[in-house]
Amino acid sequence: MATKPRPMVSYEDFGKNTKDLLSKPYFAGTQKLSVATRTADGLKFTVEGEQKDNKVKATLKAEFKSDPDGFSLTEKWETNNKVSIEVGLKDHLAPGLKFTLKGDFSESKDAPAIGGEVVAEYSHELAAAKVTVNPVKGVVGLNLTTGTAGFVGGVETTFDINNTKLGDINAKVGYIGAGYNAVASAMRNFQEFGFAYFHSVNASTTVAGSFELKNNTPEPVFTVGGEYKPDATSKINGKADSNGKVDFAYSFALKPGVTVGVSTQVDSAKITEGAKVGLSLNFEA
Repeated sequence: MATKPRPMVSYEDFGKNTKDLLSKPYFAGTQKLSVATRTADGLKFTVEGEQKDNKVKATLKAEFKSDPDGFSLTEKWETNNKVSIEVGLKDHLAPGLKFTLKGDFSESKDAPAIGGEVVAEYSHELAAAKVTVNPVKGVVGLNLTTGTAGFVGGVETTFDINNTKLGDINAKVGYIGAGYNAVASAMRNFQEFGFAYFHSVNASTTVAGSFELKNNTPEPVFTVGGEYKPDATSKINGKADSNGKVDFAYSFALKPGVTVGVSTQVDSAKITEGAKVGLSLNFEA
């Protein structure tokens, strides 16, 4: 039986696994609580809250997905008086084609703000494209990735309809192999540069590294990190960067559906302040 070709990686997902591995497991200085439940008809409710720098914020999210119909609906309420809704429809007009309608409403001290955008995405084994139209701001975004035999290149930009002005051009090029990828990027009209590497060494060990050179930093920043899973219920993460920050994170399942996480960071530039510690507790049923 022939293997079905994998769709081309999207521009946003090209190199995203490196960013996720070097950021998502860490939350030093933050206390987090998450509770998620699912109904029999596929509706998922998630309540999340966190405290950081003596500030507390929380969100309530409801998600519904119907894979046979390609339909999805997400509603989200936040404590900063923002409500958003997202409706998606996939593989209806053509295989690999997805339309998403996004809208949000936020209430501020000055006046309520209404925003939203329409997104069209197409994915094929040789190319992936995304067009985003924001009618309120009058901005159109476009990104495209294409490639073959593991070599992939992508470009991203925006266009301001009101001012007939082209936005910054961002580009990525790299290679995607079995369990690893390497991506070089040139951002903001080729004024900022980066490199990201990701390698799933085996079922228990994953490593990643990144390099970033931005306009507002005099020197490049290097970050290396990894993840080790000693068993099916726990994982250990660690990373260090050239700014002297070292992070560790450990999470484990108390029992099915209940996960506890601990994250700590030591900054060599502020060693007298001691380490930051974060705690998380997640329930899912």
